[in-house]
This record gives sequence, C-alpha cells and structure tokens, in this order.
Amino acid sequence: MSEKSSHIRSETTATEDLPSFARYLLWQRLLGWLVFPVMGAALVLAMRLVGRYTIREMKEIRREFRRIVRENPSLLICPNHLTMIDSGVIQWALAANTFYFLHYRKLPWNIPAVENFGHNFFLRLITYLTKCIPIDRTGPSEHREGVLDRMAWLLRRGDPILLFPEGRRSQTGRLDLEGAAYGPGLLLQCVPDTAVLCIYMRGDHQTAKSTLPAKGERFTLAMRLIRPSTEQRGMRAQRELSHQILAELQSMEEDFFRSRESQTTL
Repeated sequence: MSEKSSHIRSETTATEDLPSFARYLLWQRLLGWLVFPVMGAALVLAMRLVGRYTIREMKEIRREFRRIVRENPSLLICPNHLTMIDSGVIQWALAANTFYFLHYRKLPWNIPAVENFGHNFFLRLITYLTKCIPIDRTGPSEHREGVLDRMAWLLRRGDPILLFPEGRRSQTGRLDLEGAAYGPGLLLQCVPDTAVLCIYMRGDHQTAKSTLPAKGERFTLAMRLIRPSTEQRGMRAQRELSHQILAELQSMEEDFFRSRESQTTL
C-alpha cells in the first residue's frame, strides 16, 4: 500500500487532524441530507411509477438490513451488476426513505465511473447530492488512491460503501469473473474489520446487461453477510479477498437459477 493510503490509519477524529478530503465529504453528506426528502422521494417515485418496479419480500429485506447495519458499523456492500441503476434499486430495496433520512449515514455511498455521467452537469449534480464518489477508471494512480482513501475513511466512520466487485456490468448476463476488479480486496486490506454484505439481485426478465431494467420488472434480492480473511499479503491478499466475495456471489447466483428451475418444473 502506498504512503498516501496508509496515512488514514493514523488519523484521529479531531477536526484539526481531518485529512484534506474529509471536510469536502462532510459537506457533501450534509447537503445530500438536506435535499434527501425531495431527492429520495423523486427517485422512489421514478422507480414505482415510471419503471413500475417491485421487489419481492421487501419488508423482510429491510428488516434484515436494519439488523445488519446495527451490528456491523463497518460495512461493504457488494452486489452483482446488470443495469445502470442497480445501486438505486438496491438502496430502495434495503431501506425506506424515512430510515435513510433519520439515519442518513447508513445510506450507502456509491463509486460511479466518470464516463457514465461526467459529460452532463445535471447528472454530476445528482451524483454529488446522492452520496457518490466518482472514479475515473483510466485516471492516474494518484486519483485511484484518493478514491480509496475516501472510501476507507468513510468505512471507518460507519458509512456503508456500495462497490460492484465485477467492476462493470456483466457482459454475459451472468456473474463476470474474468472482468473482476481487486478494489474490494484492496479496501478490505485498508479496513480489515469490515463485514461484506453480498447481494444478488435479478429481475424476472433480465437475461443480459441493459441500461435500465424492463418496465414492470419484478426483482428477487438475496443477501449474505461474510467476513473475508486471508493470510496472504500485498496483491495476493487483494486477489484472495476479492475472490472470496465473488465466490459467494457465484454461489448465490447458482441458488437463484436452481430456485427458478424448480419453480418452472412444478
């Protein structure tokens, strides 16, 4: 790990010792909370009325998520990835807007790729106000290390991070193991006491990647909490930790299709 990333470990909570990016993130979180009643309602209405999306067993999912965030202050959320709005649908599934407003810290931060919104001022504003830390996947190492620093700092202070371990939308419609990034493993190296909430979400009509889910889509969402660990060091540790997350997601995907096949044969 670089010296730039390692400084996070020694920081304190004193205001004068905050890293340079911390005040920016704190202001971003405050402004996001202030506009959340309007922004959150608009996003939910768009999914309910425009997309006409529904999620199976939402009450049970939300009850379990509340328990998980209560018992695991440092939480990394790792879902599979099929559409451009997966993170929004997942956030909607995990908790009601009232919960997020009262416990805004528990609304997960997202790490969107700049190429998906950077050309549009309105989209940049939306991402800023919805707890996003943009990443330029083709940017210099200093930029990527800066994003890592921010994620690690937030995790240590009880803000969940939502990070797609595949690194991109699946090209095949199934979990993309070949295109997987080592970002989750690197983050777990920085904050080793972090729990990982694996989420497998899929709509009834999803067969491949798409920009948006089909209108009227009904989603099934499964969650498993794991604590990846390794005795390796350096890049081997990053690979091993990321592999454990992907292996869990792959197991969840297999369970999903087995369940679907059994239902169709009844």
